[in-house]
Amino acid sequence: MTLVSESQDELLALTTRQQRTKWVVVVDRDLPIGLIANAAACLSATIGQQRPDLLGPVTTDGSGLAHQPLPFIGCAILGADTATVHRVRTKAAARPSLLVVDMPQAAQRATAYTEYQAAMAATPHEEMAYYAVGLVGPRNQIDKVVGGLTLLR
Repeated sequence: MTLVSESQDELLALTTRQQRTKWVVVVDRDLPIGLIANAAACLSATIGQQRPDLLGPVTTDGSGLAHQPLPFIGCAILGADTATVHRVRTKAAARPSLLVVDMPQAAQRATAYTEYQAAMAATPHEEMAYYAVGLVGPRNQIDKVVGGLTLLR
């Protein structure tokens, strides 16, 4: 799913609240700050790979140095308890219009990708512990899933 109804120039001129597409990352607010930062970064890498249309162009500063693209729609980091992160992931996965990227506990505990894959294969969804979940999609759909969650502070 890509943004095609408006030109990129038009989209770049909109504020984040005016954008029709919304990007949020819901994190377990009780995790240590390092795990929160790692989860948000890893999810954002996957979202950027899956949705490159959300990135603006390379930008040049006043000294002529280039700065790589950043998302022009913004990305809110919301805090929730462990159970709520799981519920958000479950609700979001039921909405085909949303891109859902999750960071299970197994991903941060594994030291090799094959170890992560084995842990995931052995764990049913109901027992999965999620450190964070990233969502991208229509603003109204995201808002229905994340409800009254607030920014992580």
